[in-house]
Amino acid sequence: SRAVTWGTLTRLVAVVSVLSICYVLAKGSSLPELGIIAATAAVSAGVVIEALYIAWKVRPVVRDILPTARSNEPPLNRKRFISFYIPLALSPLLGLAAQPMLTAGISRMPSPTESLAILPALNGFTFLFRSISLAFLEVVVALVERPDGYVALRRFAWQAALSVFCLQLLIVASPLANGWFGTVSGLDTNLAKLASQAVWAALTLAAFGFGSSFFQGLLVHSHNTRSVTESVAMFLVVIVAGLAVGAHGDWLAGAIFAYIIYSLGQAAQFGWLYHRSRPDRQALGQAE
Repeated sequence: SRAVTWGTLTRLVAVVSVLSICYVLAKGSSLPELGIIAATAAVSAGVVIEALYIAWKVRPVVRDILPTARSNEPPLNRKRFISFYIPLALSPLLGLAAQPMLTAGISRMPSPTESLAILPALNGFTFLFRSISLAFLEVVVALVERPDGYVALRRFAWQAALSVFCLQLLIVASPLANGWFGTVSGLDTNLAKLASQAVWAALTLAAFGFGSSFFQGLLVHSHNTRSVTESVAMFLVVIVAGLAVGAHGDWLAGAIFAYIIYSLGQAAQFGWLYHRSRPDRQALGQAE
């Protein structure tokens, strides 16, 4: 896992390097598109550099360890691979579909311009906390079979969810939120105020992220990847229904209403994963 961390750092260095070069070039350029060119070039450079670094680090594993590895699992054929991989591949694809749905819904709700203006700042703030839970899925898959692994991972999931919720609450309920959106994100006073209100609707996202990652890890470990796709479908159903209701009403600013619906969608996904992973939790709990 240390190599993964270094890979992320190489990506960060590449991104910062490209952005710094473009910043210097921008002083002597009047090209209006330089900002978007710099952003896309930085992201592309980061992905390529990280891929090259990981390819270099994994060579000893592929050369020395994998050829001698033994497994009790049956050989992997095309049918088993497709049935395992396709649902996993569809899950992030369906999840990404929520983003254009949100922007389309917000544009049809009250205060559309202001809401769309603060959306990148809101997404960035919430992702700071949600990103912590993303790698937990892989941790569950890798460690759940170890002695006392299930109990330890379950305990960590709930403790981490509670901790990140309390940390977010501390920030959102204090002047730190307005300072973040006004100073760090660079929003004007009115937009920073709206963002500080809308972020309350996103308080549960990171906490649900830990729970969902835990249950997804159990399902992936048991090769029940179809249930993961079902949970994302449940999430999208709530998103579509909620945004349709919001687009025909006049209750709250679009950003606030959209984040409420997004949180409800995450809760629905969490509930479905909880339900579908019950046999795995029972089996692992008895094994402990």
